[in-house]
Amino acid sequence: MKRNKNITQILILTSILISSTIFANNELDDAFERKSIFISSSNLTCNHFKVWLAVTRKQQMRGLMHVRDLPKNSGMLFIYPDNNIRAMWMKNTYIPLDMIFIDENGYVSSIQKNTEPLSLKTIRSKKPVKYVLELSSGMSDRIKLRENDYIFW
Repeated sequence: MKRNKNITQILILTSILISSTIFANNELDDAFERKSIFISSSNLTCNHFKVWLAVTRKQQMRGLMHVRDLPKNSGMLFIYPDNNIRAMWMKNTYIPLDMIFIDENGYVSSIQKNTEPLSLKTIRSKKPVKYVLELSSGMSDRIKLRENDYIFW
């Protein structure tokens, strides 16, 4: 009985270690800190994401450029020092993204869905925002994210 319990514990720990390495992106992990965020969407669910934080100007300029695969329930949160109209593009970004523009209080101001990879087209927030969250394309629809939903970390 005790042996089965030990084997079960070992299997659980092994699966946790394997799952954390499957989703590792060493280049991003070296350049960005990671945090958990929670999105309270309009369908009354709370969704958990593990995101890289783009805080410095250098990090914000780098963003998710050159990334070829974004693990499920991960993304990048751009944190700016002030509220302003934010403009972004998809230069050297190989994966389509949903860009969620968030005001200083944590509420979704607007969403730009399914951005075009490698595009130089400017994508702007509709109102001044302090944060931009980039998630895999289609994620905002999957979690039923809408304007005025709340994001907290």
